Amino acid sequence: MARECKRITVEVSWMCIEIHTGRWWGFVVLGRWHVRHEGKHITVEMSWMCIKTYPGILWGLVWLG
Repeated sequence: MARECKRITVEVSWMCIEIHTGRWWGFVVLGRWHVRHEGKHITVEMSWMCIKTYPGILWGLVWLG
């Protein structure tokens, strides 16, 4: 006998750009949430990227959990 697995996937992505006092500041966030429910086991996977841009400075952060 085979049981059916229910899969729930939620994807969220948004971009925020702010201009203040003649300086250009950018903030980009991409997030994906994957939730797997199999029987009594629940697995949550998160992955998002953060990129900040400052005048003359480039800063990047990548996190995988």
